[in-house]
Amino acid sequence: MSEIQRFHHNPGWAIQAIQTSRAVLILDRYGRIIAVNQGCLRLCGYQRDELIGRPASVLLEPSGPGPAWLWRMIEAPDEAEAWLNGLVQIARSGRRIRTDARLCPIRDEQGQVCLNVLFLREPAEEEGPLQPDPALGQGRGR
Repeated sequence: MSEIQRFHHNPGWAIQAIQTSRAVLILDRYGRIIAVNQGCLRLCGYQRDELIGRPASVLLEPSGPGPAWLWRMIEAPDEAEAWLNGLVQIARSGRRIRTDARLCPIRDEQGQVCLNVLFLREPAEEEGPLQPDPALGQGRGR
């Protein structure tokens, strides 16, 4: 096992991840939120106690691909990490937020998934500020 793989399989990595500025949730092996960082709370508008113990899917548009994708990834014990772009997150205010997600399972000493770290980010975080696209008259440009 490489150093990177060992790092990602270490439960201490989940604790380090929650301290980042990105929106991060730590889920139990059933997909329930057990920890959430300030970045996520700012993004979704909820208070910590409103999310702890609830399924992570409460933050995703129910009719979109997000909830089904999340459950499929949580139930796939052999997966290392999964990405899904273009989810729709629903903030407490009802605001819809386009979100990209990465799910990283954390394994115990026996190789069983004990936690999942879910990273959420708005695509604009890495693309820079939104700019009008002259070809479209509006939208995102580069």
